[in-house]
Amino acid sequence: VPKEVTGGLETIAVRMPSHPVAQMLIELSEAPIAAPSANLSGRPSPTREEHVVEDLYGLVDVIIESGETPLGIESTIVDMSRDTPVLLRPGAATVEDIRKTLPDIKIPEFVVASEMKPEKTLAPGMSYRHYAPRKPLVLVINRENLDTALKKYPDAVILCSLEDSQSFKGRHVITLGTLEQPFTIAQNLFHALRTVDNLPQRHAIALGFEPRGILFSVMNRLRKAASEII
Repeated sequence: VPKEVTGGLETIAVRMPSHPVAQMLIELSEAPIAAPSANLSGRPSPTREEHVVEDLYGLVDVIIESGETPLGIESTIVDMSRDTPVLLRPGAATVEDIRKTLPDIKIPEFVVASEMKPEKTLAPGMSYRHYAPRKPLVLVINRENLDTALKKYPDAVILCSLEDSQSFKGRHVITLGTLEQPFTIAQNLFHALRTVDNLPQRHAIALGFEPRGILFSVMNRLRKAASEII
């Protein structure tokens, strides 16, 4: 396998998309495809056609339109090259689901704490700041700090669940989804981060979630996107 495909690493990840348009592209090519993601490095991942056009218009020859992504966040990456499997990037396949097959999987500190940095980049999205909007994003994990954040950034747009949105009357709120269906929060996350950049407000405040199931992956993305965590 050429080093251009592995990024100079000794490992390689192989995945198969579930989207029928992507499957058709692979079938028509009659070969495995090695290609970068359809977004600029560091930016929130594209989950809709207009996101790809926004990032790559004029930089690529062809953009194949195929609607919205069904899950909203990227794939889960597990390092199987060691004696103990290691989670490198949480994704739509939740830790709880993975443990049904790999009960001893290790969750390293850099997955759950943005201030921790891996010694070596082994997979996409492991850099210190990633998935970030251009505007400052404050992630509120401790709800006791919410009032402080609201006073410090009085013009901030709020990113939160449907259940929390009722608490911010008079403010611009982007509802990510409902806690009753947490996959909706994952599905809308990156679109919301991109929307922040198109609003007049200079800051954004995201309310953190209890990191269980798919929301564990959502919190991983929010930590990496945030310019400030309180």
